[in-house]
Amino acid sequence: RYRLGGCVGEGATGKVYVGLNVSTGDLLAVKQIHFDNITRDELAAIEQEILLLQKLRHDHVVSYIAIDITDTNLNILMEFCPGGSVAHLLKAFGALEEEVLRAYTRQIIEGLDFLHQNQVVHRDIKAAFPLLCLSPLFLKIADFGATMVLTGNKTMTEDGKQIQGTPYWHAFVHAQGPMAPEVIKQEAYGRKADVWSLGMTVLEMATAKHPWEKFNNKFAAMTEIASGSSLPDVPSHLSPSCKDFILCCIQR
Repeated sequence: RYRLGGCVGEGATGKVYVGLNVSTGDLLAVKQIHFDNITRDELAAIEQEILLLQKLRHDHVVSYIAIDITDTNLNILMEFCPGGSVAHLLKAFGALEEEVLRAYTRQIIEGLDFLHQNQVVHRDIKAAFPLLCLSPLFLKIADFGATMVLTGNKTMTEDGKQIQGTPYWHAFVHAQGPMAPEVIKQEAYGRKADVWSLGMTVLEMATAKHPWEKFNNKFAAMTEIASGSSLPDVPSHLSPSCKDFILCCIQR
């Protein structure tokens, strides 16, 4: 049993509230999705995805606790991270020093490696989704709305038969985030898409700027990313090894 508190976030599909587990006193994050916004098939797909994610436990992945279905809403109960997102941190304090950048990147990699070993591809890694826990301070990958599950070691095929996914959530992937070219073009993709997005996220943490901010709208940015004709600038102040890591991630 839980009680809802104040709203801590809002998206196209609903709102996220802080909640209280009345039995333990633990705080929860409760993502509330209204049935008016989804079809029955989309609801079934979301439920299936959550059942999978409930089984995944790792220090650098937000835990999914349960789902609660009411007459009007689907409530997804998750681990609460009170430190907010890396994106909020960048907005408040600016770019990260390289030592901190390395530490944060290492934690994201550990979480991604765990997901990939369990055949899960996130598909929407960006600074908005690693969340900060405060004691001790570490990152957890969150928001699995665009997640897909690989069959064996295969990538997604054009007809999608190799994967199970959540089409409703995928439709609301934030286009301004660093989605890999193959995800935008809906071509065959797998773990490499997360590696590309990781590189863009590291770049964002190093600059406190969106890697494609020179484009005045998200559609222009998506076109440029999909074309693969250019790469964003990598700051000259970074060490050679850091620059090399970023470029290795985002090369296509």
